[in-house]
Amino acid sequence: MGPVSEELRRVGTGLRLVFLGLVVVILNAVAAIAVAVAFLRPGRDPSAMISAISRDHPTAVMVLLGLWVLSNVLAITGKVYCLSIPATSGATPMILMAVACSGIGLALNVVGQSAELGTAVAEFAGTSPVFTIAGYLFFVRFLRRLALFLGSTRLMARTRMLQVGSVGLMVVYLVAALGHSSGIFGAATVLVALMLAVGGLILFGLYLLLIHEIRRTTEGAAEYMVGREDGTG
Repeated sequence: MGPVSEELRRVGTGLRLVFLGLVVVILNAVAAIAVAVAFLRPGRDPSAMISAISRDHPTAVMVLLGLWVLSNVLAITGKVYCLSIPATSGATPMILMAVACSGIGLALNVVGQSAELGTAVAEFAGTSPVFTIAGYLFFVRFLRRLALFLGSTRLMARTRMLQVGSVGLMVVYLVAALGHSSGIFGAATVLVALMLAVGGLILFGLYLLLIHEIRRTTEGAAEYMVGREDGTG
């Protein structure tokens, strides 16, 4: 097996791990909804109910925490595997930034969970979503460079659509946040929130399918190169 085929195979493994991490995110969301339906009661203060669930149902909380940890481990490990991308692809800077931002975002999230509210540490840890989102955008950019390296114009178009959609949804979110704080939207706030939720679910589905298809294309390219190197392709 030549160096490029081995590198692509490792990238394919990384994408498989990232895909599995997203599947675990779905499982975690389903489990969280099940816990909410089982233990939350209408008309009760949600924060008080969440505290009660943590106190009275530690097993459910541990399952949710375990799924969260597993999804992050799979995502970070998968991106680290993707560092094996051939240098000629020009995608190395993108995946380096994706790994760095995702790692910082996760670390700040963990720190924020244990920090006391109102402290400087908690305030700084509150920036974790910024790094997480940056890591996601850099990873999508990496996928676009990978699609270009694989010569797939169809996958390049899909990654571009995902990029545009993600940036657009973030702009809508920022406008909605500013509008909510200033009371501009009023009754339309619920409609805007619904639009953001639906848009987020659509983008998540596109992201999941895109990673699955790029992973298959990457592994197929690796096998093709092995065949050429062995004289059987």
